[in-house]
Amino acid sequence: MARADAGLESRCRVSVVVVFALAACTPSAPSNTLGPPSCTVVYPNGLSSAAICTTDPRSPCATGSSFCALGAGGYCAQLSTDVFNCGRCNGACPQGASCTDGTCSCPAGQVACNGGCVDLSSDPDNCGECGQACGDGVCSKGVCECNTTPSTVTRCGGSPACVDTASAPTDCGGCGKACPMQDAACNDGVCACPEAKPVLCTLGNTSACVDLDSDAQNCGACGTACPTNEVCTSGACACAPGTTLCGGSCLSLSSDPNNCGTCGNSCPGTCTGGTCDQQPCGLLGQPCCGLTCYDTSTCSNGVTCS
Repeated sequence: MARADAGLESRCRVSVVVVFALAACTPSAPSNTLGPPSCTVVYPNGLSSAAICTTDPRSPCATGSSFCALGAGGYCAQLSTDVFNCGRCNGACPQGASCTDGTCSCPAGQVACNGGCVDLSSDPDNCGECGQACGDGVCSKGVCECNTTPSTVTRCGGSPACVDTASAPTDCGGCGKACPMQDAACNDGVCACPEAKPVLCTLGNTSACVDLDSDAQNCGACGTACPTNEVCTSGACACAPGTTLCGGSCLSLSSDPNNCGTCGNSCPGTCTGGTCDQQPCGLLGQPCCGLTCYDTSTCSNGVTCS
């Protein structure tokens, strides 16, 4: 039995480091197939290392490391020093911090703010406290100092503390004077629609600047919305690239099993590249199911069970 397990681990050894590849190495074998026992993908030296398949997911972890589950598999991590798993699995430290004895620590003079280590005395995005941005100003000794030019730069409070009332849509022409329409621009203290979205559409109590040539909710005219899955092109609703109108819906003929290759062409199985794929897989002499073979054969180059 030990020899069979060793052979299984050898056949299942992979070097894929993509997290989404974590899955059982072989699914349950069909009832009429005597397949090997299932194994689980584990990265014994972290996600950047090679992976192995094992029937005991915790066994590959070295002394001092812990097994961290992820998807249908997992990885081993040193919780005492790993900045991505500090003190616990998936307990990432702020950017720039270190992990010592399972505790995250920022460098001297810095504190953790919004996922990173910052200096509150000089950081213009976290000046004096986390989240306090200076905007049109600088951070000096933990206090935002507004720029002296242009003359329209004003301390309006809040975050950012300093704004140019000639160009800030949130304070257009004066502190607290926000532009009433969505996606508006502020020019010389006056709210207006920008060139990219030149038309003002008002629907109910909401006003917004839009581009009638490309806005799916205002296509060609204010309030003219395109059907679901359609896009607005040159002011007209149409199916998005890669989809085709079938029975009033935009569908992908390359993957839709009910409209495979052409509208109405139904596949009993899956549709790949616009062709119905009805060929079985996973047994000796058949194509591989992903990287899996259900019997004692191996998947040769990800193509054929042999």
